[in-house]
Amino acid sequence: TTNAITIEKEDALLDKQYEKYTELINNYMSTFISEFTNQAMDNKDYFTIEERHIGTASNEGETISRHMDKNGDIVRYKIIAYGETGKSEQNYYILDSNTIYINILLSEYSCKIMSKYSGDVIYYSVANYIIDNGKACAIDFDDKKVKEMPNDIGIFTISSLEEIFNSSDKFRNFIVVIFFP
Repeated sequence: TTNAITIEKEDALLDKQYEKYTELINNYMSTFISEFTNQAMDNKDYFTIEERHIGTASNEGETISRHMDKNGDIVRYKIIAYGETGKSEQNYYILDSNTIYINILLSEYSCKIMSKYSGDVIYYSVANYIIDNGKACAIDFDDKKVKEMPNDIGIFTISSLEEIFNSSDKFRNFIVVIFFP
């Protein structure tokens, strides 16, 4: 019975975390999407976007972009990595000084990109994570659950992203590794 009570308390805590995280994400994304759309449609400068290549010398492979608001605060990092049989897009949204929302989209192609039949995406995978005060959690929006994850699951911290962005020449042939829960 003690184990059952402990599990119930842990589940209740994770449910509260889910509510907290979804509220933070929804509020942030509402503002971000509105400003990003307004910038595109009204030609106003809400963001400064800088992009660097971190792949091969031929500018194929991976890119990292950094989005800054009008105050110069970094609000998003985006990594795009192309491979022979797929593409990875990782978005790191900085919700506040302690919380990062990470959305990862993996696209798998029907065959190798240089093949006669290339170009068809046959499968998409989506994963959502949050890093809150250094602790990583996976978020399942379908089941409305939060699951604690080990911190070494292949997602980056903001300091790691900044190092990659600022030292892009050092990260030639850099490989983005992603693990899904």
